[in-house]
Amino acid sequence: MVRWSVVSSPPGAEVRSDGKILGNTPWEIERPAGPGETALTLSHDGYQSKTIVLNHSTEVKTEVRLSPIVTPSPTAAGEATSPGSRKTGKGKGPSSGKGRKAHGKDGDVKLLID
Repeated sequence: MVRWSVVSSPPGAEVRSDGKILGNTPWEIERPAGPGETALTLSHDGYQSKTIVLNHSTEVKTEVRLSPIVTPSPTAAGEATSPGSRKTGKGKGPSSGKGRKAHGKDGDVKLLID
């Protein structure tokens, strides 16, 4: 017989094998030794799932650290990528920097170079 013992950080991760729920961490099982491997997937709300592979003939005592899911903040994408936003390069380019703004019929702001 071999014993597998799996703990996780954070604790309480769901343990699955072949889509079947086996329990939550800390998780332990004693099984007959033999050939082959079993893939266990640990998942927890707010964290990225992680899969480990355990050998059927080896005792295992392991801790699996799950990484938090990072969601980009709304401002991380930047204003330039939001629909309808436009940035102007004030004072940049070949002009002398003299110009004036004009509003077109379509509502766009245009920079007129004198």
